[in-house]
Amino acid sequence: MQDLVTTRRHHGTVKRALLWAAPVVAASTMIPAVAASAQPGRVRFIVADPSVNFGTFRPEWDVPVYRFASGNAQRTKASLPSSFIIRNDGSVPAENPTGQLTLTMRDYDTDYAPVGANQMKVTSPSSAVSIREERTPIGSREGSRFRVSYRGIIQPGQSVNAPLRYFVNPPFRNVTFNLLVSALADSPGGEVPGERSERMGHVPGFGGWL
Repeated sequence: MQDLVTTRRHHGTVKRALLWAAPVVAASTMIPAVAASAQPGRVRFIVADPSVNFGTFRPEWDVPVYRFASGNAQRTKASLPSSFIIRNDGSVPAENPTGQLTLTMRDYDTDYAPVGANQMKVTSPSSAVSIREERTPIGSREGSRFRVSYRGIIQPGQSVNAPLRYFVNPPFRNVTFNLLVSALADSPGGEVPGERSERMGHVPGFGGWL
């Protein structure tokens, strides 16, 4: 479990987000829930910010995109969330929390979801994080959907950083596009659903059929 980092929550620490093309709701998902009383089973998924060079305010191309899920053949590097955080804002330990990730390819110029917006895939190199795709129709505009589960216990006030690995399956050829990464933790029975966390990443075009 070396690639998972467990941390304590630090109130008032807000990481700046760079949203490339679409004004997605992101700031509220990064602010600790200090005003509300802790709910017994409240778990949140928080998508990490893509890296940015704050000297130039340009994206950092530091996240690999692979051919196939194995991670053996890198095709390009992109500005994407490298991980998501699973955080226990509740008052009791969270055991084996689950939720959903969604990746939606969006046109770089117009920001609409084109036909085939579900071609970008994701998995995790961590053995404690399971990411299983829920099939969507070929040519779907709704993005690719994944069920997520974490094998372990997260104590109240603690969080786990779960790494992400992005990949595409051949045949695939892309021009430059944005990628909306969305995450939502499941709510236990009777609990109010949590906030959806969203970040917009950017993938440069790379030529050749895979």
